[in-house]
This record gives sequence, structure tokens and C-alpha cells, in this order.
Amino acid sequence: MALKFGFDDLDSLGLRSPALIAAFSGWNDAAEAASDVLNHLSETYKDTSTICQIDGEDFYDYQVNRPKVVRGPEGAATIWPETTFQLVRTRFRDLILLGGPEPNFKWKTFLKQVMEKVESLHPSQAVILGAMLTDSPHSRPLPVRVYSDDAALRDRLRCEEPTYEGPTGIPGILRSSLQAAGIPTVSMWVSVPHYVATSPNPKATLALIRKISDALDICLDEAELPKKAVQWERNVEIAAGSDPDIREYVDRLEDLKDTEDLKENTGDEIADELERFLRHRDQNGHGGD
Repeated sequence: MALKFGFDDLDSLGLRSPALIAAFSGWNDAAEAASDVLNHLSETYKDTSTICQIDGEDFYDYQVNRPKVVRGPEGAATIWPETTFQLVRTRFRDLILLGGPEPNFKWKTFLKQVMEKVESLHPSQAVILGAMLTDSPHSRPLPVRVYSDDAALRDRLRCEEPTYEGPTGIPGILRSSLQAAGIPTVSMWVSVPHYVATSPNPKATLALIRKISDALDICLDEAELPKKAVQWERNVEIAAGSDPDIREYVDRLEDLKDTEDLKENTGDEIADELERFLRHRDQNGHGGD
């Protein structure tokens, strides 16, 4: 159960109002849309480094989460499943990325190790990500439901208080642990069309990225994600158009979604879009005096 550190002295990092962003692949991550948020951020921002890793020997069933063989100039290497903390430095604030496969064993021990490390990093806010299969059509904006136990965050983000009861995963337990530790936490769940459940789904990942930007009041670099999302949607349209039954099914989902949106559209949604536009304009240096 060893922690493998990338830094000897965490105080020397000089963290700037760090925000924790966590995602775990597996049951809680349809099309790996949530995990791909972490991949996108760590690949897009060049100032990214590993803080520490939690050895997976006691937490993973290697017949379920198998190690992978990779090959490079120096030959073959084995990559073992483990949980990783990464530091991403943006212009606005630092991000701590927490990711890996959902563990198979000893969840309580796993959560204890994770929380010890999280609390040592003193995040000012936490965002827990997930993705679920729903009947949302691929051709419409993919909804992201945002929840928080923190009343101040609910008021600022106009999000919901969690009411779910039933089986849960590591994201749900981590959210409760973070909130109990006094760390303001939101959870975000993007809807992934159940008939296109394969990875990657850049449209779902982009939807999460934009919600994170809203929650942290920063402008995250979307890089090529918008283009990839458009191409993904085109590819699904082509595939759906080649099968009359699928096309008819998608048409029905679109009609239902459009009717639902007409009923639910509110001034808050318009205000959210305006706030997002103004933030992107100001943080990219196009604001007025």
C-alpha cells in the first residue's frame, strides 16, 4: 500500500488555490468520458507533473484491470493499474488531477490513503466526475447534471442537492469524504447516448470540461476537443443513417428531447451562457476597460 512520491517536499510546490478534479474509469465512467477529461488536461497543459501514485497491488484484481505492455525505443515495459495524482499548472490556478481505475478491493483503505494525500494538498474546491448511459440523443447538447452538498456552491452554481439512494461507486464515496473533510465539492455527471457507448466520446468530455470551467470560474483550454466533438457527431450521423431502424429510434429521441427542452428552458440557462461568454472573453484578454 505504498505511496510513490514525485516530490520530496510538497510545501515546495507553491500551490495556487489548487482545485481537485477526480475521475475513475469503470462502472462510473461510460465511454470513459470522465477519465478523458483528466487525459485532455494533462496532455494539453505542458506544465504537468506527477505528484504521487498509490500502488495498486492491494486494490486491483489484475484479471479485471489487467496490466498493459507498451513498447518504446528502449524496449517493452509493463504498466500496472494504479491511482495517480498529477499537478497541472494553468494561468489562473493549479489543478490536482486524481485518476485511475475504480479499485476492486479494500475501498475503505483506499479512501483513507486518497484522503490523507488530498488533505495534505489543501485543495480549495473539488470536482468529482462521472458519465452515465442515458437516452440523450447524440445530436443534441449532452446534459451534465451537477450536484453539491455545499449550500454556498449550490447557490453560486445553481445546482442540485444530491438525493440519490442506491448502489454507489468510488466517486460517490469520495464526494462524501471530501465534503465531510470541509472541502467544498461538486459532482458532475454527463449523459452519454446508450446506443453509442464506445470510447472516446469527445462531445461528452467537452461538456464536462465546460462545466468544470464554470464551477472553477476559469477558462480551461479546450484545444482540439470542439473539432473532435463535431467530427464524432458526424460519424454517428453517418452510422445512424445507414440503418433505418436506428435512424427512426434516434428521431424519436430527438423529438422527445426537443419537447422536454421547450418545457424546461429558463432564464437561468440564458444567464449561464452569458456568464460563460464574458468569462472566456475577459480571460483571453478581450475585456474592456
